[in-house]
Amino acid sequence: MLTSLLSAAARDRLIGTSPAVGIVLPRKPHVELELPGPEVVRALLDSMPDAYRIAGQLAAFAGLRQGEVLGLTVDRIDFLRRSLRVDRQMLTTTGEPHFGPPKSDASVRTVPLPDGLLAALSKHIAAFTPGSDGLLVTYVDGRPVRRNRFGAMWRQSQARAGVTFRFHGLRHYFASTLIAGGCSIKEVQRVMGIASAKVALDTYGHLVPDSEDRTRGAAHAAWCALGVSSAPLSKPKGAGHTA
Repeated sequence: MLTSLLSAAARDRLIGTSPAVGIVLPRKPHVELELPGPEVVRALLDSMPDAYRIAGQLAAFAGLRQGEVLGLTVDRIDFLRRSLRVDRQMLTTTGEPHFGPPKSDASVRTVPLPDGLLAALSKHIAAFTPGSDGLLVTYVDGRPVRRNRFGAMWRQSQARAGVTFRFHGLRHYFASTLIAGGCSIKEVQRVMGIASAKVALDTYGHLVPDSEDRTRGAAHAAWCALGVSSAPLSKPKGAGHTA
């Protein structure tokens, strides 16, 4: 950020040259991906209050970010086409909560929804009247939920479930289920609204099955499809080895 500011100042001739020219930033240290398993996710979702459980389900089974969950309104859900539209998020860091653009241009996307999540959305809407602007996740009085209050609820749910991971870990869980189901990194990038396939590959590439395993599995499937016998070969009497 500082390098960008100094470069802009040099272009505007506020300074002669940028002192940051030629500086190479150190490589970011490797951070182990926080990837909860199915049992952990189930325990966490079960421990969440009824009015907020849909938030965890949207992250775990549709890959929505926290701001996207808090900003999701009923009119963005298409039950007929079994999908939802992400084109904004709820901003609550300064001032009153308000809608704002998503994280990046790539974050604007249509997400296909599994039948179980569609049923959960229907039940949530029936049990909890959508709040202002049709928001799904709100306070009791219908106002948008602030991030700090949502964070407090999340920590309490963690304590009840006896687990510890960030809300964003549910999004990682979603990515792992897509890859395990055979989705390509490009598809993971599109559905999750990640800026580029490179970022998606850097983040989730280690979850992709080894290429040798895929090759071996494909060849084995072809072998089985032809019905080739794997029975031991019998050697004819009197037959010998040929040169």
